[in-house]
Amino acid sequence: MTENSIWFFLLLLGSVVMVVSYQWGSRRNIRLMREVSRLLEHALRPSDKEYTLLGGVAGFRAEYRRRPFTKIILLLSLLPRQSLLYMPVAWLRRGSDTLEMLFYLEGGVPAEAHIIRRFALKHWMPEIKNPSELQTRQLKREGMEFNILSSGNRKLEGLLMRLLSLLGPENTIHISLTPENNVLYVKLRMVPSRTGSLERAIKKALRRIERGLNLNGR
Repeated sequence: MTENSIWFFLLLLGSVVMVVSYQWGSRRNIRLMREVSRLLEHALRPSDKEYTLLGGVAGFRAEYRRRPFTKIILLLSLLPRQSLLYMPVAWLRRGSDTLEMLFYLEGGVPAEAHIIRRFALKHWMPEIKNPSELQTRQLKREGMEFNILSSGNRKLEGLLMRLLSLLGPENTIHISLTPENNVLYVKLRMVPSRTGSLERAIKKALRRIERGLNLNGR
């Protein structure tokens, strides 16, 4: 076999691998989007819903209407499994698939509080706008380390810690309450093998949110 033939064979093989990986990755992400949208609808029971796809198979943005919240915004961001070349870069930047949930509350949030997962790679950690204005302490749950940043409201800290337990420390990246926009924010690592348990966890967390913030009476 000549050198040109070898290079042609390698080029052909590489093209086949890229096509197969694209098809497999696209199907995998589509399946994940369907599974996650189904579990979210089962868990949150929206009265109205609207979905927008992100980049075809990169995830979706959804807006749910559900009382007693003014709205719930959901953002699913998936690793680019369809792109064999970009996948390692995306993993280094984000580390995993993620699900973000923003619950817009009808009543006011009295103070600010965050629970943030500590990662070995600091760029995986969320950034806070005003960390110097908040009290900071450390928390360890199930071998995972977290930072608690709070304006000192122990009731809100207790609510966030309860949500951390319900959602699972291994899944949680960031939970926060922010008064400037009256939002309870949750960011989770999406592990495909745990979607069933995640639905149950979100249902329990939702009940705790409503009870903890007395939303049902507003």
